[in-house]
This record gives sequence, C-alpha cells and structure tokens, in this order.
Amino acid sequence: MEVKYTNAYKSALEINNLNWKIVSKNTILWLILFLNIGLLLFIYGIITFKEYSSSGSYSSESNIQILNINNYSNWHFSFSLGIMIILLVIKILKTHLNLKKKYFKNANERASRILKSNNEVIIEIDNELVKYRSAELNIEMKWIVFTDYIERENYIFLNIEKSFRISIDKRLISIEDMNWLLNKIEANNIKKIK
Repeated sequence: MEVKYTNAYKSALEINNLNWKIVSKNTILWLILFLNIGLLLFIYGIITFKEYSSSGSYSSESNIQILNINNYSNWHFSFSLGIMIILLVIKILKTHLNLKKKYFKNANERASRILKSNNEVIIEIDNELVKYRSAELNIEMKWIVFTDYIERENYIFLNIEKSFRISIDKRLISIEDMNWLLNKIEANNIKKIK
C-alpha cells in the first residue's frame, strides 16, 4: 500500500494542527479543572469575607484600666488559596500559549522546507515495514517499533514511543486499503489511544 502526499506542505500544516490538539488536550482540561477550583475557593472566600476570624489577643491589667487588644484578620485561607490557584493557572496558560507559538513557528519552518523541496511525501506500508520517504528523509521502520495509534479527523497517527509519528491521511487511501491497514495494526498489537 502506498500513501502519496502530492501537496505535502498543506498536509504538514494540517497534521501539525492536529498534533497540537492531541498534545494539548489534557493540559487544557487540567487548567479548566484547576481554574474552576480556584474560582470556587475565591467566591467562597468573598462570601465569608465579613466573618472575621480572630488571629490572636493581648490582655494587660493595671491599677487604672484593663486593656484588651484583639487582632482580627479577614483574609481567609480559601480566598487566598483561590487567588493563588487562579494566578498559577494564568501562569501555566501563558506558558502553554508561548509553547504553542513556538511549536507552530517550528512546524511552519518544517512545512516550508517540504514546500521548497519537491513538496511530496510517500509512505509505503507492507507486511514487514513502514517506509517514509521525502526529499529530506528516508526511514524504514518495522511494525514492532509502533507502540500505539490515534485516529483523529482524517488521519491515523502511528506513534513510536510518543516521540515520532507517521501520519496517514485516510482520504488518500481506498476503503480496502484502510481495512487492510487497521487489520495490520490490530495484528501487530498496536493499541488505540482515544
């Protein structure tokens, strides 16, 4: 089976966008969870803001008068913790957005290199090997190196230890080839990630 990307530049941009979505999905979900926790603690702190809590007292007696000094604080723990969590989420989100900017800058540079070369990538798949060929790179991989795969939109991503992916555009192969590929993936015990 052969998958031929004749407009590899466009496919590379599409694949990089999907890769970012796959990688950042969990980060965004965790940020939303912690932001909600921070907001709940912050709102609870505002609601109970008027309920002062005593943090200490001092008493002094002399012949003339008795002096009682009580120190009160209205900065509740939940209010402070809520603010800290919200600020931490903002910091992590800012870092995440900077990483996204850097990722897409590098991805666009890689896609531009493909465009400057012959703008073609060929992936050959048989019973023994998966071969990736472009103007810059020729790789042959045995099926055993693939640890898992992901199906997203129009692509199947064959992963090698979370560090490298072979992307197969389902629109470029026939239904029979697609079924053969999925059977080959299953036969090699490559697990599906949802």
